[in-house]
Amino acid sequence: MLEQGIISPRQAMELMVTTIIATIILFVPNFTAREALQDAWISVVIATLAGIMLAFLVTTLGMRFPNQTMIQYSQDLLGKFLGKGIGLLYIWFYLHINAIIIREFGEFMKTAFMPDTPLIVFTVTIVLLAAFAVRGGLEVIARMNEWLLLLFLFTFIIISFLALGEIDLNNFKPVAEHNLLPLLRGAFAPTSWMGEIVAITMVIPYINQPGKSRRYGVGAVILVGLLLLLSIFTSVGVLGAPSTAKFQFPLLEMVRLINIAEFIERIDALVMVTWVAGVYIKISVFFYVAVLAISQWTQIQDYKPVTFPVGVILTAFSLLIFENTVELADFLSQTFPSYALYLFEGGIPLLLLITALITGKRGEKN
Repeated sequence: MLEQGIISPRQAMELMVTTIIATIILFVPNFTAREALQDAWISVVIATLAGIMLAFLVTTLGMRFPNQTMIQYSQDLLGKFLGKGIGLLYIWFYLHINAIIIREFGEFMKTAFMPDTPLIVFTVTIVLLAAFAVRGGLEVIARMNEWLLLLFLFTFIIISFLALGEIDLNNFKPVAEHNLLPLLRGAFAPTSWMGEIVAITMVIPYINQPGKSRRYGVGAVILVGLLLLLSIFTSVGVLGAPSTAKFQFPLLEMVRLINIAEFIERIDALVMVTWVAGVYIKISVFFYVAVLAISQWTQIQDYKPVTFPVGVILTAFSLLIFENTVELADFLSQTFPSYALYLFEGGIPLLLLITALITGKRGEKN
């Protein structure tokens, strides 16, 4: 194995929760409210159910090959040529999605907090920090995430509690006004974010009890769904559905409106700190799986020398991939859900699982 560290199923679940939730609560409420308006919460429920099916799919596949990542067992299932092709596609996907996340981080920091700071400053800083985490290994990232996720959850729950006094339940009326189609369109983006749990297929071989992967993978999606539901509820309840659909970062705008007795207010800096911690873990996870995938695809014995060259690629890629924030938002809301969900998060894993079931192939148990 290239990776010597071992993590527990709980740590793997926590990594997946942070990996998904770090950006879903910031961007997705806007996308979902555009389609479903005050019924956005129903779209989140639909997306969570779909996400559970995706988690079941990828963990079932991974549990059939507990000592291999998808890069490795795709070659066993489809042959070396097609399997290598699948592996190359996933290397592209992990690099691409991480470049998008890095750009999201930079655009958020620049737009919301430091408009005069060049984008490259945020990009280089976060990539460099993530590179050191990746070189430390999976176990280091997982242990660091245990504390950061607690901080993230505690802050998010406190913010939601403080927002209760600002919520107007009339913003959710009329309930179920729309037919099924807008609700399904509203569920499309959050489902594709929850599908990022496909990254667990690169982690399962390093879980000390891989047989529990399915249970904890599904649990991760359920927890993400509950947190997103809370984010949608507070955003729509405080801002109203039209404003949630208009603001690029509804959660941030909602937090800026919190005012408790003219004493507790302007706590958006708290959102920045906790979100930066969450997105740092997310970038580190996708950075790690990309480096590991490249190392396994090229059959080199140590992934660490690959880390900084990949970091340079990610830095350049994130800066060149979009012209501006509008282009980024359009891609995330219109193109990314289909691109990620149909091919990488659902299509290819389903193809591999069907092939495994038909051929009866499975890997050796730990």
